[in-house]
Amino acid sequence: MHSLRFFLNDDKIMKKRLSFLLFSIILLSVSCSDTKGRYKKIDLSDVPEVNIDIHRYEVALFSIEPDHFSNGIEEIAEEFKIFLGDNYKTPQSIFQLIDFMDNPIHQDAWFACQEKYKDIEWLRKELADGFHRYRYFYPATNDITLYTYISGYNWENSIHILEDTIVVGLDNYLGANFEVYQNLQIPQYIAELMDKDYIVVDIFKEYIESYAQYDQQKVLIDYMIAAGKTYYFLDILLPRVSKEHKIGYTPVQMQFCQNNEDLIWQFFIEQNILFSSDYKNIRAFILNAPFTNGFSFESPGRIGQWIGWQIVVSYMNKNKDITLQELMVETDYSKILQNSGYKPKR
Repeated sequence: MHSLRFFLNDDKIMKKRLSFLLFSIILLSVSCSDTKGRYKKIDLSDVPEVNIDIHRYEVALFSIEPDHFSNGIEEIAEEFKIFLGDNYKTPQSIFQLIDFMDNPIHQDAWFACQEKYKDIEWLRKELADGFHRYRYFYPATNDITLYTYISGYNWENSIHILEDTIVVGLDNYLGANFEVYQNLQIPQYIAELMDKDYIVVDIFKEYIESYAQYDQQKVLIDYMIAAGKTYYFLDILLPRVSKEHKIGYTPVQMQFCQNNEDLIWQFFIEQNILFSSDYKNIRAFILNAPFTNGFSFESPGRIGQWIGWQIVVSYMNKNKDITLQELMVETDYSKILQNSGYKPKR
C-alpha cells in the first residue's frame, strides 16, 4: 500500500559449530537480576535535549475532502513524501489511496485512532526523555522525526527505523480487545502486546537493534545475550517503565521466571542446547509464543531472552570497567557468558 517500502532482513543462515566451552565457566557465584550501580543515576544537565518532530500522516490523509482529493494530496505530498513518493498524482496511485481509505477495516482503524490517539504529546515527551538519555551515551545522536500512519494492520512490522526517522503504525496499538484484531485472528498472546503501553518500548527496541551490532548470532546463547543487551539498555533509557512491559510479560509470567530462574537455567544446561545452531531451538526460546515448550502453561514465551537479560546484568555488575558502549558493540557472546559469573540462586 502507498509508496512506502520497507524490507526486513531475512533470517540469518546459521552454521553448526561445536562448543568447546566448559559449563564450569557459568557455575560461578555471582547472580543479580537488576541494573544497578553506575547507570542508576545519570547527570543529564550538560546533555542537550533531543527534539522529536511528529508528523501525523493518518490525520492528514483521512481528513482530505473526497470531492477535492487530488488537491488535498497535492497539499500534503511534500510533508509525507516518505509515504507518497513522487508518483502520487497518477490515476493508479490516486485510486489505490482512495481504495485504501474506503476499506471498512481501515475506516475502523481511523475512527479508533482518532479516539485513542487524538493527542500524542505524551509520546513526544516519553521519546524525548528516552533519547535524552540515549544522547548521554551517544552524543552524536541527532534529533528525531516521527511519522504515524495506518499500516493496514501490518502488526508484524509495527515500527520502522530509517536512520533518524521513526515510523509507527498506530493501528497496531489499539488494545488487546480491539474487535478487528479478533476478526483478523491475531493470536491473543500477540494482541496483548498491541496496546498503547508498548509503543515507546517497541520504538526503542527497534532503534537500539538498528544501531547495535546484532549480526553475529550463530547459536542459541548468542541470541539470548543479544536480546539481553537490548533489555539492559532499555532499563537505562526507560527507568520508569516496568520490566514486565519492557519484555511484554504479564505479572504472573514475570513471577514465573523469577521463581524458577535456577530451574530454567538448569534446563538449558541439561538439554545441552545453549550452543545449538538448530533453528528449532532458537525459535522455541527466542521468538514470541503463548508459553515455552518444556515448561508449564504459566511460563511466558521468549524465555531465552529473559535469561539473556539476567546474564547481561550479571556481566555488567561484575565487570565495572566495561562501559555500555563497549557492551553494545561486543559480539563475542561466549566471552560475555564466561565473564558474567551468572548463577541463579536456588
